[in-house]
Amino acid sequence: MADVAAELAATAVRAGRLRPEITVDDLLALVNGIAIRAEDDPELASRLLRIAISGVEPRT
Repeated sequence: MADVAAELAATAVRAGRLRPEITVDDLLALVNGIAIRAEDDPELASRLLRIAISGVEPRT
């Protein structure tokens, strides 16, 4: 699974959809945290994932 995740991350970096300094471990920890916090609340899980993808800094 780690090899597949690493290849997906590398593809995302090449496509400009993932910053190169973000590791697979970072992504898995983030998703795990969202899953634990929103275990019984799919709407919250979706919201948190959208926030994680878009970031928390204001757009300039």
